Amino acid sequence: MKCAFIVVEQQTLQQVEAVFDRDALLIRLITKIDELCKAGVTDFFTNLKYGVNLWCAEIVASFKQDNPDIKLHAVLYRNQPLHPDDDIYRWRYDDALKACDSRIYLQEKSAEPPVVLLDVHMITLADIILVVNPRGTARARSGLNDLLGCADTTQKQILHL
Repeated sequence: MKCAFIVVEQQTLQQVEAVFDRDALLIRLITKIDELCKAGVTDFFTNLKYGVNLWCAEIVASFKQDNPDIKLHAVLYRNQPLHPDDDIYRWRYDDALKACDSRIYLQEKSAEPPVVLLDVHMITLADIILVVNPRGTARARSGLNDLLGCADTTQKQILHL
């Protein structure tokens, strides 16, 4: 089975850590990803965007050390810009990208925001969609509905964290 990480509101790691209980959120992510692995999920898709997406990639990469059947896939734009002003993010991004078993490159040719296209592509590849919504705001839920409306989610399990 395959799982895509969809984060409703993209935020930098510093923004996430400033607003949320970092440890509690990480424990929830680790627990959920562990449950998915035990349930037979072997492939995980991430867009490696800063914040929670990067954490998910790092968690899966750590699980790969004990289970060689687990695969991490990056869904990116061919010319995806890094954030040159953020050395910590760049270093963590590079490490997570090296841990990926494959890279799926998309061409950016749409009026949709770039992250939406990456997320829609990941949804089409996955059987399970793990939606991470740290804020839980109405705006974020509305954005999720729009995103899920862009992709065929029939026969897909949607989990909320």
